[in-house]
Amino acid sequence: MPRINISPDGKSLSRKTRCVIRKTPVPGEGLNRWLYSIAACLIKDRISEDQGVELLFQLAYEKGRDERTARKEAERLRRLWSGNGPVKSSRPPAPRPNLDKIREIVSENRATVADLAGRSPIKVDPNDTDAADNIVDLLFPDGDIICIGFQHWEAACYHHREIFKDDAETVPLPMCEVAYIVPNPMRERGHWTSGKQWKEGKPSPRCDANVLSRRWLCVEWDMSKLSRDGSTPTFWKPILDEWESIGIPAKDAQTRLLAHLATFEFRLAMVVDSGGKSLHSWFAVAHATEAQIEHFMRYAISIGADPAGRVPSQFFRMPHGTRENGNRQPVLFFNPEVLTNNKRKQQ
Repeated sequence: MPRINISPDGKSLSRKTRCVIRKTPVPGEGLNRWLYSIAACLIKDRISEDQGVELLFQLAYEKGRDERTARKEAERLRRLWSGNGPVKSSRPPAPRPNLDKIREIVSENRATVADLAGRSPIKVDPNDTDAADNIVDLLFPDGDIICIGFQHWEAACYHHREIFKDDAETVPLPMCEVAYIVPNPMRERGHWTSGKQWKEGKPSPRCDANVLSRRWLCVEWDMSKLSRDGSTPTFWKPILDEWESIGIPAKDAQTRLLAHLATFEFRLAMVVDSGGKSLHSWFAVAHATEAQIEHFMRYAISIGADPAGRVPSQFFRMPHGTRENGNRQPVLFFNPEVLTNNKRKQQ
C-alpha cells in the first residue's frame, strides 16, 4: 500500500506526532487509543481531514487490522476534525501487566484445559447444532435484543428469534453459524452495513451508548509472541518462551489465570474456546456496579487480561459458534446454575 504524502502545502508532522506514531502499542495495550492520540496530534499539526484519516487508515492496516476494519476505525475518528468526535474515555489508563504475578499464579497451579472441562457441571455436546441457541436463551432470558456478527466489523441487533438467514424471514439463523456476540443486552434494534450509518452520527448499533445494561463480563488472555505486524515482540513473548521450555501450553496457563480470577467476587458461568489461541471466560455481573466491574477488570488486566473486556459493547466469541475459518468455538465449562441466576436488575 503506497504511503500518502504527509507534508501537504508545506505542512509537516511535528516532532511530538512522529514520537506518538513510533510508540506502537502491542496487543492488549490499546490500538484505538493510540490512533485517537495520533488523530489529535494531526489536527494540531493542521493536517487536512482527508489526509489525516487516510494516514490513520494506513497505520491501522499496517498494525494488522484487515482493510475493512482499518477503514472503519479511521473513519470513526474523522469527526474529530470538525470538533464532533468521540469523547475520550473517562476510565483511567489500563494498568500494566505484572509479569512476576503472572508467573507466580501459573507456577502455583497445575490445572489444564482438560481439568477445566472435566469440572464442568454440564458437558455441551460438540455435535449439538441447537446448543448455541439454547445457550443464548440462557444468557439473555428476558427477550433481550442481542448483538451478533459473522465478522468483527459487522453488527446486527435484534431479538434472538427475529434473526433470519433469508430476506423472506422464513429460515431462523442458527447461532451455531455465528462468530461473535456482545455479552450484554442492547437498547435498540438495527444493523450496520458497510458504507452506511445506522443513525446520524452513529455508524453502528454496536456501541456503548446502545448497551442496555451490564449482564456478563468476558475476560480473555490474548497470548501472542508477536504483535499484529508479525515482527514486534509483545510482553508475552519471554513468558511464553519460558512456559514452552517447561511444557506449559498457553491455554493451560490461561486456565490457571482464570481459575485464580474465579476466586474473587464474580461467579464464573462459562468458558468458551475461541477456536484459536485464547479462552473466553464469562462472569456474572448483572447485580454489580460499574465501579465493582472496573475494579475487577483492572486486576484482571494486571495479570495479563485483554483491556478490551472493559468495553460493554465489545465482541466476544459466540459460545458453540463458528469461527470465520470454520473452526468450532466449543464451550469447555458450563454452569447453568450461574447462568440462570444472573437476571438483570429492573430498569
